[in-house]
Amino acid sequence: MNLYNILITFFLNLRIYLLRYRMISSGKSKGLNHPLTVKYSQDLDRYSFKYIPLLKRGEKEAFVKLFPLHFAVISII
Repeated sequence: MNLYNILITFFLNLRIYLLRYRMISSGKSKGLNHPLTVKYSQDLDRYSFKYIPLLKRGEKEAFVKLFPLHFAVISII
């Protein structure tokens, strides 16, 4: 895995973490059907779909070492 892929993976990881945090916070305070909660959920889906090709291109081993917790979450999806 080259440096570019590591950086892309890192920033996708960070973005997904922040979106998940915002979605959960919004869901708790405003409700699950609130437009902001739905928007965060849709954004989270969009970024998650960007994540999966990184795993399928054979970068799985390096990705798992860098982000083991998110790998477990994405494996479930």
